[in-house]
Amino acid sequence: MEFYEPKAKTFGWSQMAGLAGALLVLLLWGKYIGPRFAAPPPATGGAEAGGAVEEPGEEAAGRPEPAGGPVAGEEEPAGPGEEEGEEPEEGPAGGDGPEAGAEIEPAAVPDITFETEEFEVVLASRGGCLKSLRLRNYHFTPDDPASLPIVGTLKRTEQGEAENGFMLSLDEPNDFAYWNWKVESRATGESGTKVVMSAAKGGWKVTKEYVFPASGLVFTVNVRIENASGKARTGGYTMLTLPGILPDDVPNRFFIMQAVLAGRESDTADLMLSKINSAKASDMKADELRMSSIVNEWEGLTNRYFTAITAPDGPVTAMYVSPVAPTPEILVETPHYLIPNLALYVKGDLGNVAPDDTRELSYLVYAGPKSGQLLAEASVTEDGRDHDFDDIVVYGWGFFSKFDWLSAILVYVLNFFARLIPSYGIAITMLTLVVKVALHPMTRKSGVSMHKMQVLAPKIAEIKARYKADNSTEAMRRMNAETMELYRKHGVSPLGGCLPMLVQLPMFVALYGALRTAFELRQKGFLWIDDLTKPDELFNLPFTVPYFQWTTFNLLPILYMALIFIQQKLQPKSNDPQQQQQRKMMMLMPVMFFFIFYSMPSGLVLYFVVSNAMTLGEQWLIRRQLAGDPAILAMKEAAGIPAGESLDAGGDRETAWDRQKKRDERERQKRDERKKRRQNQ
Repeated sequence: MEFYEPKAKTFGWSQMAGLAGALLVLLLWGKYIGPRFAAPPPATGGAEAGGAVEEPGEEAAGRPEPAGGPVAGEEEPAGPGEEEGEEPEEGPAGGDGPEAGAEIEPAAVPDITFETEEFEVVLASRGGCLKSLRLRNYHFTPDDPASLPIVGTLKRTEQGEAENGFMLSLDEPNDFAYWNWKVESRATGESGTKVVMSAAKGGWKVTKEYVFPASGLVFTVNVRIENASGKARTGGYTMLTLPGILPDDVPNRFFIMQAVLAGRESDTADLMLSKINSAKASDMKADELRMSSIVNEWEGLTNRYFTAITAPDGPVTAMYVSPVAPTPEILVETPHYLIPNLALYVKGDLGNVAPDDTRELSYLVYAGPKSGQLLAEASVTEDGRDHDFDDIVVYGWGFFSKFDWLSAILVYVLNFFARLIPSYGIAITMLTLVVKVALHPMTRKSGVSMHKMQVLAPKIAEIKARYKADNSTEAMRRMNAETMELYRKHGVSPLGGCLPMLVQLPMFVALYGALRTAFELRQKGFLWIDDLTKPDELFNLPFTVPYFQWTTFNLLPILYMALIFIQQKLQPKSNDPQQQQQRKMMMLMPVMFFFIFYSMPSGLVLYFVVSNAMTLGEQWLIRRQLAGDPAILAMKEAAGIPAGESLDAGGDRETAWDRQKKRDERERQKRDERKKRRQNQ
């Protein structure tokens, strides 16, 4: 390919003369003509309000203007004789008051980074905000040495400004969020690290103090707002407390992000919770994303196993949630942010603020595991006030959340066993044994009732056979009366086998919620299982299972299905056609649960596998105990069943059902013969 090559041009006397003339015109314009069109100097002291016309430099051009236009009182970077970062003295208030004072934005300084035993912290002077917070003792995967991020930048404005934690905006407008704050002090000692920043703008002076103890998952943010305008003022504020929560796992069916707003109608009232799912927030009304209570207790964000909570103290009128769509370039950097996120805000009214008067705001912040024990310890302040942070842990949804108290007890027992034997796989096995022992009386009662019903099945069949030809209401009444009399005589309840199972249902629901949600199982292994919160994944498949997109071989769901088949095979057989049909339908249940459990957390499936193995032994024990029970032997004798014969032999013994079927067959043959004779006549 040929490229065009321009010819060189010469520079003659005519071009030099033109350039000299242009320079002369510019010099004359700047010295004699330009000043006539220049803007008047800014008002000072008691001059009338009206700030200087601002020509944005690089930072001002990139900074978004708050609603209502540019902020009055801003000036260009410091000129000669002014030290960059220093705030010039304000003259007495005059004219419109705060706009008369002029503040110069300090120069941006590098981010402040430090560590505690639990956190890696990054504070930014831009906005005086919490830019990043990482948990040092937790990791995204067991093989990842990096600390787990929990708070960080998710979104940038159109002007490229990052939205980070604890960004403050005041009314009028006076937006301190996109303003360089001055670092007043930074101190690190045995007790922890304290960083103090300040900013002055529009007649307000704001001081922000971050206090991180040397250990623990709790820190505080203190904000002091001072009226430096020289006249009384009113207004409100908005604080972006948490810009979102970062994911702790790759997106999966159990991965959720939600916000929780908590408040009370009085200091002694029960805590009210409003839960907002990140996937549904964008379709919710504004009132549904807001909480305004007498006591605004706290607001928090959760992913699957971690949470960040802020408890505001000060003039708070409302807490609210806003959906966050991460900025595209952030999605490219970290694909795990694809799930919609949420941001938390606090609004308040400063009231009538006298000159030099202040308003104090404080935020108690917890960032760490979603563990009931850790949250309960962190929610109690030094003055004895309990914020009930542990209420953010939810084990069940909807109606099933009523059993959360039972799930919490089971998690406590699970942790107790894990402390005795440092293996959560063994702890789950021991918890299963405890549950089986606790429920054994109900299970035995259910087994005894079902056993008695099977013994009485021939007698019940005979009663039904007597009234089969009569479909009248009176015949049905007599049949039911005889059946109930038979039950009463032998002490059998028709619901005796179902009620104990219904009583056990809350325990099963609580166990499911506890093992599905328990943070303690995260990244804990057992035998071939790497993580009890994920499928057991014995090995990778050389192909992908169509439709289900399975790529690993999971052993536990197969063991569970096999144990269910064995358990069903050991159940006593019945000659009742309805029970036989139900038995065939129940054979499909193991297959259904296999598909349900294949992608379930292995800790949950491990519980069901161990539970079914114990159930086989429990059934054998119950059947052995009932074999010599005098009441059962008497019932067998009354039903014509030999004492030593097992009910499982019922398939080889002629029963009332078999006799009735033979009678029906004979009647059908007689009808067919009569019909043929009539046709031949």
